[in-house]
Amino acid sequence: MSATFDIACSTGSYGVRIGRDIVTETVRTYPEALFIVDDKLLDRLPEGTARVLAVEAAETTKTLEAMPTYIGRMRELGANRDTHLVVIGGGTIQD
Repeated sequence: MSATFDIACSTGSYGVRIGRDIVTETVRTYPEALFIVDDKLLDRLPEGTARVLAVEAAETTKTLEAMPTYIGRMRELGANRDTHLVVIGGGTIQD
């Protein structure tokens, strides 16, 4: 069972889903997606998840100086404007 709700912020809103086995279900539903994942949650991804960008859960990650590294990694993983992004994590990842 899962629950879905929307978060409203200054740049728009986005949906959030929570529930048991939701990571496995999401990987199965969106196998072509790029998964941006809190590095402390990597063990939750099913083995063989194709495109994963691990992000350290730290305040230093949330700086403009850190972004070129992550954008470059996304490009290396084949991300483009049509890529479906799935973000797994809390504070640092959602900020």
